[in-house]
Parts: sequence; C-alpha cells; structure tokens
Amino acid sequence: MVQRALRGEEEAFDELVVSHERRIWALAYQIVGNAEDAREIAQEVFLRVHQHLKSYDPARPFSSWLYRIAVNCTYDFLRKRPDHDALDDILEPDRDLRLAAPLEDPDAGLAGREIRSVLRHALRRLTPMERTVFLLRDVEGMPTREISFVIKCTAVTVRRHSSNARLKLRAALGRHLPHLRPDKDRS
Repeated sequence: MVQRALRGEEEAFDELVVSHERRIWALAYQIVGNAEDAREIAQEVFLRVHQHLKSYDPARPFSSWLYRIAVNCTYDFLRKRPDHDALDDILEPDRDLRLAAPLEDPDAGLAGREIRSVLRHALRRLTPMERTVFLLRDVEGMPTREISFVIKCTAVTVRRHSSNARLKLRAALGRHLPHLRPDKDRS
C-alpha cells in the first residue's frame, strides 16, 4: 500500500489514511485530551504525510515515520496553545485507558473511575516527553527502537524517560493504590 502511494496512487493513500487514522487520532487525543483538537491534529498529520510522502525512507517502518509526524504535529499544536491544560480531559470518567501492560490487580484498589481519576492527575505530573514515551510504549505497545526514531533520541534516552514516567506514576498511584507501591515503601 505504501509503495503504491509512493507511486502517486491516491486510492492507496486513502487506504493508508483509513488504516491509520484511528490510531493517530487516539494518540493525539491521549496527549491533548480533546476530541476536536485530536481530529484537527490527525488531519494535519495526514496533510503532512501527503506533502512529504516522497521523503519517507522505505528502510524504516511506515508506522514509525507516521508516528514521528503525529508527535511533531501534536507538540506543534500544544506550543500554539500554551494556555490550554492539555491533560484536563485526558481520561474522561467513562473512558477506558487500554494499557499494553495492565496495572497489577486493579480490582484490589479503587473502582475503575477512581483509578482513571488518579491516573489523570498522575499523568499531569509527567513532562511532555515522559508522557509521550509512556503513551507510545505502555499504551500503544511500541518498541523502544521505534520510539527512539519517533521522538528523535537514543534508545537509552527512551528507556530513561520510560523509567522516570513509571516511577512517577507508581509513586503517585501508590499513594492511592497500595498494591502498586514497591515493597520497601509498604508499612
């Protein structure tokens, strides 16, 4: 499909959009927390993909190149709206955050809504880069190597951001969900 789009087949490009638009919208939504803003970002992503498709390197996975554009567009959007608290609605009360690696026995802690509320507040404490790495790695299930390409840094840096994000989330969640605390912190 990508090769056909590279040859200029608009139908193939349309298929690319259809096959990736939901995931791109979801990533943007999880970062900015607003459905309309996420739609706007997704449209901008596919506009840029169309404009720059010739610069795509077929030696790399198309999805990595696409996510790089999506992350850049999302950060561009956030920079243009510094007054907007992008995480206010990142997890709506009735919305499920699907983690690639599920939380340890969430039934032992608070009810689902309370967990999402606690997670929303914990995500606010992450830097934008930590949040992005967390979403790509733990929500999308993307491998470290692809994330390093997407956010333009080394694999070591990705692992550091991931570790920092997990430590901060575990600390914030551990206050409310005791089963997530490291053993040494339990009383």
